[in-house]
Amino acid sequence: MITKDNLHFCFDNLQQKEIKEAFESPMEYLEFELSHCNAGAFSTIKPSDFCYEKDHEALINGQQFIHKDDFLELFKESVSVNPFLLELI
Repeated sequence: MITKDNLHFCFDNLQQKEIKEAFESPMEYLEFELSHCNAGAFSTIKPSDFCYEKDHEALINGQQFIHKDDFLELFKESVSVNPFLLELI
């Protein structure tokens, strides 16, 4: 679940390749997810078109289905220093 407390970790954990693919995509929305496994946790973003079902599913699962501009605003408000996201601001 993405929360205010782990938002910094979620942004810092994103990799250059997936950031580039997501923001070069013509799709305007992102599926921003935090996944847990035995070895820890990792976050991912995937480009997507808007879909009410995806928005509802993300809300239920504690993930974010968010417009790219809003994603970058949320990044600015966090204390993350992910260099690949900083390039987009």
